[in-house]
Amino acid sequence: MFLNVAKPLTLLRNSVRRGGLMSYSANLFKRWQRAADYVDRILKGARPAELPVQQATDVTLNINLKTARLSASTFQ
Repeated sequence: MFLNVAKPLTLLRNSVRRGGLMSYSANLFKRWQRAADYVDRILKGARPAELPVQQATDVTLNINLKTARLSASTFQ
């Protein structure tokens, strides 16, 4: 029996809650805060081309242990 996981690694944490194996992504709340900061700077007169490119520094790895155990047992 093979576990039917269409996308074993996704970017959405909700996929893991619904049975997906794992997700790996940046904190969405902090990404929206960073976007709001950029909008604020632009509205205050900053030129978008001069704003620094920022990369997410905090990421989350979510693993569905139930799905992981099921998939491990199918490969034995």
